[in-house]
Amino acid sequence: MRHGQTHSHPHSSVTVQVKPGVTRLPGPDGEMLGWTPCPREGLAAEDSKPLDGFPAPDPSAAQRQELEAFLRLLDDNVIQDFLWMDCCCRVADKYLLAMVLTYFKRASLLTSDYSRMNFFLALYLANDMEEDEEQYKYEIFPWALGEDWRRHIPHFLSLRVELWAQMNFRAAVSRRCCEEVISEIPSHYIWHRDRPVHHGGAVRSYLQKETVPYPTGPNGTPPHCTLCHPAHSYLSLNSHSSSSSPGSQTLLDVDWPQDLLILSPALLIDRSFEALQEVLGNGESDGQDYSCCL
Repeated sequence: MRHGQTHSHPHSSVTVQVKPGVTRLPGPDGEMLGWTPCPREGLAAEDSKPLDGFPAPDPSAAQRQELEAFLRLLDDNVIQDFLWMDCCCRVADKYLLAMVLTYFKRASLLTSDYSRMNFFLALYLANDMEEDEEQYKYEIFPWALGEDWRRHIPHFLSLRVELWAQMNFRAAVSRRCCEEVISEIPSHYIWHRDRPVHHGGAVRSYLQKETVPYPTGPNGTPPHCTLCHPAHSYLSLNSHSSSSSPGSQTLLDVDWPQDLLILSPALLIDRSFEALQEVLGNGESDGQDYSCCL
């Protein structure tokens, strides 16, 4: 027989696994930066439904707003300096930048989430996908993580994976897709970042003639590229020409290579190998052969 007593049943406990917040990283100017997965994940279909009595949102207008927000992001001072340092467009040419915006859209980021850190995360992922010579993308680290960038690299890479997962691991972007992004505002200066042909393709490491620069960050200077800025003839004067002739070049009008050895007048008179060693630093020539200068 069931008694009419009221039994108080304890509420069943439900364990909800909450993803811990992303630890923020200090940026180059001390600003705390980080990437947080979009809170609207899973609600995109519901939010896309038009409300009763209201017209459906214009997708082209939304795309235009996203593009304008992205171009405003590129006006950030740190990003502007980063693009200026990448004078050869090896880390951020127009196609890689178009991929960054594509990643933002695939990750369903709000325009308010178009931040400096998200830009560098997406740009690093784009380099992972498209570039065969991966060493150049390491220049992103000091710009995104600040002076203590070496310590924050593991966390930066984990944030990159989280962004990749937010995109459902769809990181491949076709050239046609990039060109559609560029065609929205083709006259914008950022879409004029064409990579020179001589920097295209992949070169085996033992065949590379240039030394890959170490990441310098905001405190460095743009590396001198002998391919983009080839040195002209250093001395076009001869015994039958004068510096005032129309086609002649003076020493101040030409580009000097970084490995040019300038000898003093005393050394030019004394052509002994001992004098050359003294100029080079007590005989330390770093294993290079300077016999051509004698």
